[in-house]
Amino acid sequence: AREVILAVHGMTCSACTNTINTQLRALKGVTKCDISLVTNECQVTYDNEVTADSIKEIIEDCGFDCEILRDS
Repeated sequence: AREVILAVHGMTCSACTNTINTQLRALKGVTKCDISLVTNECQVTYDNEVTADSIKEIIEDCGFDCEILRDS
């Protein structure tokens, strides 16, 4: 499994994190998703069926600015 950490800008409440969480968990290949409203970071564990860029794109499609901090 791989792990990506993204900075997510524009989240203001738990509804924001829930929206992202729901969209990412629906993505085939995502096995775990942790979002922190405090640090504005999203940590996603995924396999080869998905890429860090596609995870970033999903978050941006939810209406948030996003950048990849670390992909391992």
